[in-house]
Amino acid sequence: MASSIRLKSGLEIRDPEGTILEFARQWYPFYDGVPVPMDNELRVVEIALSAMLMSRISGVTGAEIWRQKQPVEDGLSEVPVGVDLLDIEAGRPIPGMGGMEKALDAMCAIHRCKLAVATKILHKKRPGLISIFDSRVEGEYKSLVPRSCHPSRAGYGKYYAAMTPLVHEDMLNAREQLERLRERLQRNGTPMTPCRIFNALTWKTLDTLERQRRARA
Repeated sequence: MASSIRLKSGLEIRDPEGTILEFARQWYPFYDGVPVPMDNELRVVEIALSAMLMSRISGVTGAEIWRQKQPVEDGLSEVPVGVDLLDIEAGRPIPGMGGMEKALDAMCAIHRCKLAVATKILHKKRPGLISIFDSRVEGEYKSLVPRSCHPSRAGYGKYYAAMTPLVHEDMLNAREQLERLRERLQRNGTPMTPCRIFNALTWKTLDTLERQRRARA
């Protein structure tokens, strides 16, 4: 396996295997290892599960998401089950993107629910297809997205739709590594989709860099 993965942004993910195994050891039981039905229903426990990835969601916000879940579920119903980003050819449309735009616009219209919270909740419903954009991962791609697609101008659905192809391209460039890591995690008893593996590697690398900067400061 190649010693590193490099993103379009210039971020270098060093020692992908060691990084993902450490991530799985720390976080897998609390989020990735919790089974969630791949249907269109948004349950209270699935909303609350996002807190295990530090989504900073309160009970008040979670309850409001659940009360206003119908348009989110309607959008989710247009996102296919069992599709993997890594299996989509370069340049091809991402399946279900229209549904994701609807679901994210509805969810992000709720007070204190923005892209990080929304994608952490929805990823569990379609783990092979929906990318998580917490503040760190989002920050890595934001500068690559045209300003006309930023949420202040286009809404969070269009913003997500503009960032996802960039993630997809980075994933395809790292296809061999991601496929091997998927097999390694399967043997490890901590199976994850390539979409989630790539997200975790990006987040873990950015988290480590931030901790190193703080230590130097």
